[in-house]
Amino acid sequence: MLKLKQYYTIILVTHNILQAERMSDRVIFMCQGEVIEQGSKEMLFNAPKEEQTSNYLKDEFCEC
Repeated sequence: MLKLKQYYTIILVTHNILQAERMSDRVIFMCQGEVIEQGSKEMLFNAPKEEQTSNYLKDEFCEC
């Protein structure tokens, strides 16, 4: 997938934080179908703006 993403846009849906961090350029964090936060992977994984995003990244659990 890392080679393919050089040539194609890939949309990956995952609950695996490590996979999302490894594969993504941009991230959309959703909870129960609602977009909570979106942005570059650097911004989202290092300095999330929303408490729900931060909680999910710490615990892999979100209360929407």
